[in-house]
Amino acid sequence: MSDEEGEQRLPEGWDWTTIGQVASTLSGGTPDRAVPKYYKGDIPWLKSGELEDNLVTEVEEHITAEGLKHSSAKVFPKNTVVVALYGATVGKTAILGLDTSTNQAICAVVPRAEVFSPKYMFYWLQSQRQTLLGKRAGGAQPNINQSIVQNLPFPLAPFAEQQRIVAEIEKQLTRLDAGVAGLNHAHANLRRYHASVLKAACEGRLVAQDPNDEPASILLERIQTERRVSWEAAQRAKGKDPQKQAYPQPASPDTASLPLLPEGWVWTTLDAVGEVQGGIQKQPSRNPNQNAYPYLRVENVLRGRLNLKEVFNIELFGNELEKLRLQSEDLLIVEGNGSRTEIGRCALWRGEIENCVHQNHIIRVRTPKLSAIYASQYLNSPQGIAQMRAVASSTSGLYTLSVSKIKSIVLPLPPLAEQQRIVAEVERRLSVVDELQATITANLKRAGRLRQAILKRAFSGKLVPQDHNDEPASVLLACIREQRAEAGNTAGEKKTKRSAAPKAKRRSNRAAAGQGRLL
Repeated sequence: MSDEEGEQRLPEGWDWTTIGQVASTLSGGTPDRAVPKYYKGDIPWLKSGELEDNLVTEVEEHITAEGLKHSSAKVFPKNTVVVALYGATVGKTAILGLDTSTNQAICAVVPRAEVFSPKYMFYWLQSQRQTLLGKRAGGAQPNINQSIVQNLPFPLAPFAEQQRIVAEIEKQLTRLDAGVAGLNHAHANLRRYHASVLKAACEGRLVAQDPNDEPASILLERIQTERRVSWEAAQRAKGKDPQKQAYPQPASPDTASLPLLPEGWVWTTLDAVGEVQGGIQKQPSRNPNQNAYPYLRVENVLRGRLNLKEVFNIELFGNELEKLRLQSEDLLIVEGNGSRTEIGRCALWRGEIENCVHQNHIIRVRTPKLSAIYASQYLNSPQGIAQMRAVASSTSGLYTLSVSKIKSIVLPLPPLAEQQRIVAEVERRLSVVDELQATITANLKRAGRLRQAILKRAFSGKLVPQDHNDEPASVLLACIREQRAEAGNTAGEKKTKRSAAPKAKRRSNRAAAGQGRLL
């Protein structure tokens, strides 16, 4: 046994063994995807991604008898315990609630005799998931194999005690799962409340309007005037006459289909109130160790927050740092990462890292004349998210935005004073939400630890009392050894009979050869 097993002393009547000693392990297969007649049959076919420590009562795909015949897929009976060998679900388990075939990424654990309850094995494998993950091997996506499962130590309890252990595990986990469901429900309610706060804020329903506030139309006019003045100065600096150049007038939004806004508000576009710019193109010629500066990637920008745990460096050329250096209160919008639900994630940069730039898959919006926090709240509101999803283009199922599409995003603009009141109220309410979410997250982690603690107590014999009248596990193991011995003897007898006939035939042939004939 391993050191771990040696350290864990089992109760009287229990025995350490391995899964391979008490069960056979088998994997399935995948019929050729290029042959349509192998699929859409009436034989359930389970894939490893469907294993979620659950009871499998339905599957995503079915295969035909032809598909089963021409592949390594096998049908395993109901109540078989299965464990995932490959992919993101390595070590996840399930119990079959129906007769089903599986793919090759699933290992079925089939008992050699009536020595363990399927649910006892099911919960043991759940308790050992971290151990299995630690045994992964391979390249980009490490996996485990049948040999690892076979050699996994297994504490075999008396069969009657296994039944009591399973019953107590399920009793305690039922209560725990009810608590977890309540926490998840509360978490979902907080997410909905979070969205409703942002929605109300951007519809003018969160704070009271003040008729003394300067209307947003005047703010917008001032932004437009200052923008034109700045553009004309830039043209003169280039030696050009602004009067002879075409001014890039930002498009006004089409308000025909837009809802009415509170008095003092106006509809505008991000292009009209801000500077929208793409980022730096990553190229093989850029050396991360030479003239290098930190730069943000898509992974760093989440919805409403930044993840700066891992920020890479990139070499900059020419005036790229001057052009792309982030400033406090820049808005960062994810151009696309394939998923329509995640596209347009937006977060606010607050100057966390000096001389930081961003990659081309992040679009920067700079809004110096209005509250960038309000703008980020809108872009992460249900209305803002819906707009970005609506304008995103799709190529082969991959959704993306662009600088021009971000410029066209329509924004409800309140008076500047009201923007500040909205921001303060949103942050006040959402700070409470954040505290509650942190508490829920902590309790969910605690529930996960408690689940493992229940399983640990169960498989160390501390969850239910022992009964000295139970038939000990050693008897079960002896039964397996007897069955193996009998199977070996039977196999030996068959082998002897098979080999005896050819020998007799060879002797007859040698005798017949002298008479000129061959049998």
